[in-house]
Amino acid sequence: MTESERLTPFMIFFCENKPHVQAMNPTAKPAEISRMIFEKWKGASSEVARAYSVLSAAYAETKKSNPTSVRRKRKLDRDPMAPKAGAW
Repeated sequence: MTESERLTPFMIFFCENKPHVQAMNPTAKPAEISRMIFEKWKGASSEVARAYSVLSAAYAETKKSNPTSVRRKRKLDRDPMAPKAGAW
């Protein structure tokens, strides 16, 4: 699992809190909603942060132990001499 595939504690917190923050601020722009959630995260207690760290670690362990759920890139067999789309 690469670092980009990992769900950080903040990402989990963000996903759980976004619907509530959007409902409370229906006219807010996405950047404003993100800022509000970030401020809420900064004000969270260490126990809350620790709980989300545990969730993040559990998610990483699940992804590591279940390799079938990992996305794999497919290598397409394409003819390099084939005409490109829209080349007509």
